[in-house]
Amino acid sequence: MRIFFFFAQLNVTPITPGELMVGKLLPYGLIGLVDVVLVMAVAIFWFQVPMRGNPLLLFGLTLVYLLTTLGLGLFVSTISRTQQ
Repeated sequence: MRIFFFFAQLNVTPITPGELMVGKLLPYGLIGLVDVVLVMAVAIFWFQVPMRGNPLLLFGLTLVYLLTTLGLGLFVSTISRTQQ
């Protein structure tokens, strides 16, 4: 009953489906980027692992990875009928 109430409330909000998807995916993307920065900072400053290569390339490819994994999760949640 609570799930039905949630979806009924969601249907009357003045947001588009695209805004809803961005609102659901953006926090996970930001958390993923913060995790990468934190892991790299610990590796460089705590464990003295030298950073070789271009850090912009690393973050760019990290962004591509996050977008593909979040997109795959969104795709699976869209085509599945139930959570089970």
